[in-house]
Amino acid sequence: MSVTSVISRIDEEFYPNEVFVDGDKLVVIAHVNRYSKPYVYDSADKAKIAPVYPRFSNVTQCTVYDVSDRKNPVLERTIEVEGNYLSSRKIGNTVYLVANKYLNRYIPSDESPIIYKDNQSEYQIGYDNIRYFPRFSVSNYLIISSIDINQPDNKAVVQTLLGGGENIYVSHQNMYVAASEYSEDYLKTGIYKFSLTDGKITYLKKGEVPGRILNQFSMDENNGYFRIATTSYQTQEQNNLFILDETMTICGSIDEIAPGERIYSVRFIGNKGYMVTFKQVDPLFVIDLADPYNPRILGNLKIPGYSDYIHPVDENHLIGFGKDATGEGLYQGMKMALFDVSDVANPVQKFQEIIGDRGTESSLLQNHKALLFLPELNILAFPVTVREVLEEDLYKSAYGQLAFSGAYIYDFNTNNGFSLKGKISHLAHDDMLKLGNYVPQEKEIKRIVYANNSLITVSDSMVQAHTSKGVEYQNGIEIK
Repeated sequence: MSVTSVISRIDEEFYPNEVFVDGDKLVVIAHVNRYSKPYVYDSADKAKIAPVYPRFSNVTQCTVYDVSDRKNPVLERTIEVEGNYLSSRKIGNTVYLVANKYLNRYIPSDESPIIYKDNQSEYQIGYDNIRYFPRFSVSNYLIISSIDINQPDNKAVVQTLLGGGENIYVSHQNMYVAASEYSEDYLKTGIYKFSLTDGKITYLKKGEVPGRILNQFSMDENNGYFRIATTSYQTQEQNNLFILDETMTICGSIDEIAPGERIYSVRFIGNKGYMVTFKQVDPLFVIDLADPYNPRILGNLKIPGYSDYIHPVDENHLIGFGKDATGEGLYQGMKMALFDVSDVANPVQKFQEIIGDRGTESSLLQNHKALLFLPELNILAFPVTVREVLEEDLYKSAYGQLAFSGAYIYDFNTNNGFSLKGKISHLAHDDMLKLGNYVPQEKEIKRIVYANNSLITVSDSMVQAHTSKGVEYQNGIEIK
């Protein structure tokens, strides 16, 4: 393994968030901190103290490279949008970028509130081109951009709306932006629907449902219907599932699912929905969505612990990644569980794997992109920091001591379950012993990918290659 090329040395405050690779195109999305000179009024020469306003801005940057010659990548395009990065999606040759810009109350009256750059050209979006969400509760700007990565000369399309977003879901035709809205009676979620056609972004409709969503997996579109799961907070927590038609009007719902608990994970797959709630035990609900006007719960399974993320294996099996728990609801080590949902009325847990004790964590539980799942090769892998409780600390609320930090590699299939085949760490064994309970962030494995029969692990300080069969070290490079 060796460095083929270095794209750039970044001097500014540049923090990459996402990477898309498509053939000979490389797209890097990053957060950039920008500073400019303070603004001074024209009348400042008459004042004893000149008014000075903060000129700090958060910028979301998208850079597109041609990497057809891996040794000589070429920068084709740089797009910058003011605001904090929220999310992005790639559909065909188009990258859709979503950012939130906090309202700057100190902006001079003659300056545009939104500025974006496309290569060397700077564009201002005037007030007359800014739309707003009705009854918005967050005083932000939501900025949605579309970028054709194969046509660097085509100007980016930028849509600006007053009122921020929190989560997005994107189908091949539509984008849905969800934002919490507060009323005197209860919390609700507003859903704003946009069509995505040939890079054009068009606002269509708004819908709203009671409660608040957990994350992007709480939303889904299927055959023109939008499905969303929420947790409501009134006298007690309760969970709901709503189906909205193409006009964003509720046409079907299930209310008061598992009162007193809240949603920990949701997954929509075709005509089925799967919901995990938790307080003391982990009910997995199987929901029939075939009739959007009459959704119904088909069955449920109650087991200790909960799943933070549900990953589909095939039409009859799911893997839940989360935490084990005691009967009193105290979470313990990380838990993987294989669920068989072939009998929808009676889902069962076929296999489970408990990793470490209380305090064990994995970035997979917050970001599904940390999972490597290759069913055709029976490979399942993810980053994990394992903590184990010492014998003298054997009580239910005890946090474990650091035992390992790196990645676990499993042999997995639906017939035999999980079998640990190897571990990978970017920490030397001697360093692990010296760390105590602290793991340097730059040594934490962030991603695992498969290439040329090798498992490639990536942290902020290192890239390593191991064989996929025996998980044996091949080579590596340090990132400086």
